[in-house]
Amino acid sequence: PYEKASPGSIIQVSISKITTKVNFTSVNFTTAYTHTFKPKFSSSILLHQFWAKTIMNTTAGPNGQDFKINRNGVTGNLFESSWQNYLNNSDYTADYYPPCDFQFPDDALTTEPITYTFDGRKYGGANSSADWHIGNTTFGNDNNDTTVSGCRGHWTIMEIKQ
Repeated sequence: PYEKASPGSIIQVSISKITTKVNFTSVNFTTAYTHTFKPKFSSSILLHQFWAKTIMNTTAGPNGQDFKINRNGVTGNLFESSWQNYLNNSDYTADYYPPCDFQFPDDALTTEPITYTFDGRKYGGANSSADWHIGNTTFGNDNNDTTVSGCRGHWTIMEIKQ
């Protein structure tokens, strides 16, 4: 039984495959992906791991991966980045394909389902910044490409008993 697991044990793992490309063209945050997780213990730590391919272009100005992770629709300091893989258009004058990746722990605090969202926008929320795209394959014709079997990244949540 889960109740007899020792502290530090992984109780459950949820993996969400990223199967679509999202273009961040707005200065406002828009939701690209969601991941719902139901903890077994309210005292658990939920370790998030995220990886996805991206494309950034700097011909229209500086660019960076500007995103945040929200919990149950509440914005705050759960996890966010505005300088992830930043590119200056005077140094990088063409497209670039850095991954968007991060890890962070969150306290469960409940045994009810938690819905996390990945929200992104143009770098710095500026009209002069270039768009960036997440979940692209950079193979063939991208969204219609079949060589990657629909996976463009993943969002993994592990529940760790305390």
